[in-house]
Amino acid sequence: MYRDLQSLPGKCYFLGAYRGHELLGFAKLFHGNGVLRTVHIIAKVAHRDKPVQDALIERAVQICEDKGLGYLQYGSWSEGGLGAFKTKHGFRKFEYSRYYVPLTWRGRVALRFRLHQGVKAWLSEDWVTSLRNMRNTWNNSRCSKLFRMPRPLANRA
Repeated sequence: MYRDLQSLPGKCYFLGAYRGHELLGFAKLFHGNGVLRTVHIIAKVAHRDKPVQDALIERAVQICEDKGLGYLQYGSWSEGGLGAFKTKHGFRKFEYSRYYVPLTWRGRVALRFRLHQGVKAWLSEDWVTSLRNMRNTWNNSRCSKLFRMPRPLANRA
C-alpha cells in the first residue's frame, strides 16, 4: 500500500480526519481532467460510530468546488452497503461504453474467455447477492466481537 500512496506525485491531495492528535481516517484524491477521483478512502474500524468517511467526502466536494471541477468520482459502482452509501451521498451511476483491444495473444485469450470482466461477470445476480450477504454476515459477526461492550459492574450477577 505504501507504493500506492506514493504514486501520481503532484496530482494528488491527501486528506486526514483527526480527533485530537489521532488520525481516524484518510483519503487520497487524484486530480484528473475535470474530475477529482478517490484513490483511497479509509477509516479506522474502531471509529465506525463516527462519520469519518462522510467528513472526508464533504472535504473532497469542497475541493471540487474550489478548483472548479465538475465531478467527484468514487470508484466503480457497487451494490449493497457501499452502493447505499454512495446513493445516500448523492453519487450517481454513469454508464459509458468501454472497448478493449488485445495487443498480445494473451490479450486475445483473455477477451475470448471474458477474463477481463472478472469473476462477477460469470455469476448470476442471485449468486452475487448470496455471496454479498454471506460476506456481510461474516463481517458483521467479526466486527460485533470487536465492539462487544462489557456489562456495567452493577448489572453483573
